[in-house]
Parts: sequence; C-alpha cells; structure tokens
Amino acid sequence: MSNLKRSDETMLQILQALDGKADVSQRDLARELKISLGAANYCINALIEKGFIKLDRFYKSSNKTGYLYVLTPEGIQARLNLTREFIHHKRAEYVRLEQEIADLQSKLEAEVKK
Repeated sequence: MSNLKRSDETMLQILQALDGKADVSQRDLARELKISLGAANYCINALIEKGFIKLDRFYKSSNKTGYLYVLTPEGIQARLNLTREFIHHKRAEYVRLEQEIADLQSKLEAEVKK
C-alpha cells in the first residue's frame, strides 16, 4: 500500500494551485495552503530543483519582483502521479475508517445490550 508523505501532499497541493495560476506568490500559496511562508519557499525550490516547475520574471506585473511559476511537462506528470497516489491513499484510509466505525458501532451496541 502506498504511504503518501505530508511533503508529497503539500507538493501536490502546490502543483494543483499553480496549474493555471502562474502569477501566484509564495505568500499567496502559503496562505491558501495554510503552511508557513518558509515551507512554501522550501517546496517551491524543491519543485524547481526537480524540474517540475520553472521560474520566470513577471515583467508585466506592477510588482517588478514578481515571478511566474510554470508547470513543466514533468511537473504535469508529477501532479498526475501524486494525484493518483493521493486518491489511492485516501481510498485505503476510507476503507480503514469504515471498518473502525463498524467495529466501534458493534462494541457500542454490545455494551448497550448488557
């Protein structure tokens, strides 16, 4: 069974957030994903190093220090792979939770009958 790490989940969220919104700032990402600005910066840099996103200057912005984050073909593939893994992980978690709820329900019913 797949074991999705928190960092993988955060990277997936960043790849999803950047898909179609290239002019998002790291501060915007951090706020949207409810992570620290440092964590957003770390993940962005890791994604750049892996070749999943590329960084370009956003010359048309009034904020001349702004950047565009563009998903590369490898980044799009990584987003798809992480999404598949995330779905698999969540489905397995759902099945486990259903079983846990059923077990608790049985125990509760047994206790009530006593």
